[in-house]
Amino acid sequence: MTRQKNLRPTASRSTPWRAALERMLPPPSRRYRTRPLILLGRTLCTMLQSGVQLLPSLKAAARSAASPEREELATVCARLEEGKRFSRALRESDATFPAIFIAFVEAGEEAGLLARTIEWATDLFEQEYHLNRKLVAALTYPAFLLISALSLVLITVHYVFPSFLPILSAHPTEIPLLTRVVCVVVETTANPIFVALALAVIALAVWTLRTAYHTNPEWRKQWDSLKLTLPGIGDLLVKVNTCRFCRTLSALLQAGVDVLPALTLAGGVVDNVVFTQAIERIRNRARDGVEMRRAFEEEPLFPRMVAQTFSTGQESARLDRMLHKLSELYEIEVNTALSTLTALIEPVMVAFLGGLMGTLVLA
Repeated sequence: MTRQKNLRPTASRSTPWRAALERMLPPPSRRYRTRPLILLGRTLCTMLQSGVQLLPSLKAAARSAASPEREELATVCARLEEGKRFSRALRESDATFPAIFIAFVEAGEEAGLLARTIEWATDLFEQEYHLNRKLVAALTYPAFLLISALSLVLITVHYVFPSFLPILSAHPTEIPLLTRVVCVVVETTANPIFVALALAVIALAVWTLRTAYHTNPEWRKQWDSLKLTLPGIGDLLVKVNTCRFCRTLSALLQAGVDVLPALTLAGGVVDNVVFTQAIERIRNRARDGVEMRRAFEEEPLFPRMVAQTFSTGQESARLDRMLHKLSELYEIEVNTALSTLTALIEPVMVAFLGGLMGTLVLA
């Protein structure tokens, strides 16, 4: 057909700037999302516990999944039909399933307890999902107050204050300094070229910082270290990451994963490079024969209660249960810290809004 119409296929147009942009931007992520993963885990463990085989259970979960996950689960089903193990099919999938979920599946396949380990993994992801929702909810109201304050200031500066400029200009007496500053701000921000340049600079700065955070390990380490030193927020981040670490490690040990691989997987859950590197150092010391309690005591980032829990748990052979109890304790402390932080932020934001409006009124 192409020859009959005397047409020739042409290469796709690729400009130098587009190629450079594709190299700078990270590739699109195909990570399996948390909420569909929880639904998948609940469906699989319920059907497996009811006596349904794995492949029909996975096909039923695929039929009830949304569009992106449906195709990914169909690919996993196709690999199962080829005779591959479930863990290998997940690892070879186009979507990036969490390594922790694959480790639970692999442990269940080895022990013959696939339904139970999938249920443990689902409980873990569900608890992590609720913790993230609490963190987002704690920041929603302060963010709403900040946006409302800035919107009110912009409306006052751009629509209310300009109506007074002719009156102030015709006034014979000298205008106060604060009023002159506000007039300069109003006249400057009324220029669309200035606004466009300011927005472009802000967008470029945000994009540069975000790209550096995701592509430059040293920059990300410095930023994560700075977050841990912030008053109030640093202590909250320590408790959040300690809770995630203890909960994940407890579930992995309960599923039968060895301590050293479990430490590596649990280190991938924490959302801080400094914590991840500390866990890696602890794993290396434990691999060299250092006692776990001593390995944790040599890392000042972790609270001493974690080292004591490892010491008592290994002596009583109930380390997984004690780590689970410790994670519950830190979750309570996280909830308390979030409530306290939110209660402190609200009056600060109200005072900030009042100060801005008071400044405009005095001007």
